[in-house]
Amino acid sequence: NIEENAKRVRVLKFILQPIIENAIVHGFKDKAGIGYIEVSAYIEKDKLFIKVEDDGNGMTEEKVKVLNDYINKKDDNITRAYKKSIGIRNVNMRIKLACGDEYGISVNSEIKSGTTVLFTLPAYGMEGGNLNV
Repeated sequence: NIEENAKRVRVLKFILQPIIENAIVHGFKDKAGIGYIEVSAYIEKDKLFIKVEDDGNGMTEEKVKVLNDYINKKDDNITRAYKKSIGIRNVNMRIKLACGDEYGISVNSEIKSGTTVLFTLPAYGMEGGNLNV
């Protein structure tokens, strides 16, 4: 579900793969039936937003807060407790290094309702609200 003007915006390579993989491995673990993942992208105010949503197991509010805090930590220490979240953290850090601290990813989730990961990126090629690529 990609808006036309978002299709031509350049993004970092391999930023979606760890998020999609987590949805499959963790979100759909022990889920009965078919899992659903939707990727959408749109531009607002010279920023590109990419949203990855699944209808998987979801996470508690506390776990989401801990995860968001972890992926946004500035230090390089990776604790054992979050070994499984290294891919998400790496993607977030790559975005911040390449684009600036105002960009990155955030995670939102509800138990049994699924998880949403929102990427906020600069809309490279945007000028005055119009794509210029």
